[in-house]
Amino acid sequence: MPVAFTRWFSTDKDGSPSRKGWYEVLFSNDKKPDGTTRYWDGRRRWLMAERGSISVFGLGDTRGERWRGLTAPAK
Repeated sequence: MPVAFTRWFSTDKDGSPSRKGWYEVLFSNDKKPDGTTRYWDGRRRWLMAERGSISVFGLGDTRGERWRGLTAPAK
């Protein structure tokens, strides 16, 4: 069964996700998804892993940065 994602959300226009979890992310210079994922802690930080270091995604200049999530829980 193929994986279904939500639409892309703009970090600047839409903010960060409302729930913690894994999301596919694109930086401003990325043209297409490459499988990069980041963990959103549900409060204010993108992380490299669930209990890992802070990611540069969503920090500082976020123009053009975007994210999307799964439409259903991962199995």
